[in-house]
Parts: sequence; C-alpha cells; structure tokens
Amino acid sequence: MNTPEASPEPGPQAPWRGGVDGQPHADRLVVVDSPVELAQIYDDDVVAVVWRGALVADLATLPGPQGRFVLEVGDVPAVLTLGSLLAVVEVFASLADTGHVGVRWRTLLAPMCPRWHVDQVELRGCVTLRGPGTELQIDGATITTNVGDLVVMKGTRLHARGCRHRSPAQEGDSDGDRVVVTFDCAS
Repeated sequence: MNTPEASPEPGPQAPWRGGVDGQPHADRLVVVDSPVELAQIYDDDVVAVVWRGALVADLATLPGPQGRFVLEVGDVPAVLTLGSLLAVVEVFASLADTGHVGVRWRTLLAPMCPRWHVDQVELRGCVTLRGPGTELQIDGATITTNVGDLVVMKGTRLHARGCRHRSPAQEGDSDGDRVVVTFDCAS
C-alpha cells in the first residue's frame, strides 16, 4: 500500500477543476502524528488530514458490529472499549464539535464506493481495519491510506469542493474482504 506522504507542492500537473466557478485550485493533504493536529482540516486549502497509526495494529483482528449506529458522546458500546477506536470516535466528535457521531462499521467483499466522489457531509472520518485503505485524489495524485490510519475528509457541506475519494479495488486480497469504519456528524 502507498504510505501517505507530506502534502505535495503544486507542480506542473494541473489540479482537478471544481469548487467556485470551476476555477483550478491546489488541494492539500496533511499527514499528522497526533490528534491535536487534525484541526488543520479547517484550513482553506486542506481537503483531508491523515492521522497515522490512529488505531493499534491488533485492533484489525477484532470482530465488530455490522451496520450504522449513532453514539452520544459518553455512550460506549462494548466493542468500542477495546483498543483505541473509542478514542478515535471521541477525537472526531471533538473535531466536528458534535455530541453525536454516526458510526458505520462494514465488512466489504466489494468496493462500497468505487467511483471518485465527494461526500455531501461536513466532515467524514474513515479508518480501515483490514484490507486496502481508502484512496484519496489530491491535486491529481492518488494516495492510499494504511490500516489503522484515520483520514478526516471535508465534504461539500463544509467547503465548496471537499475531498475526492473512493473505495479501493479489492482484487488479490488474501482475506477477500475489507473492514472499514466511518464517522459522520449525526443529528
């Protein structure tokens, strides 16, 4: 898998067109080592922030619930007390300034969203627990997150353009599945 690298400087490659009036723009990915630095998602030119190693590696082997549920901050289902997934949910809630976080835990045998798209939310958090990571399109380059990384992406409700991303192809994966947990602001 590709390791996320520091945000690329704008180069000769033209950025994708979008946002206000279809004008070209340079999007930036920021890679951080602590949750405090996730607040950079609110910088105008940042469309995604990746917190490397947000989860402990052995969490990837845990079984989990399937489906979507809403957590009220302080509400802790048993599976979320193991490892550091609860901490990631709490960090996302704090970053999004919300008391409720929608959590979706899926085991996927095929890509959930194989086409490039931008979510119609303010912020979306995503952690891959097993299998290939989420693919981000930043300034024309495709960057793949690693297992255990938290990626926080802007959606169109927060910014005109948001972060283009997709589910990766899953061909050749020995386990044949991908386990991913996503976080959204819930009302």
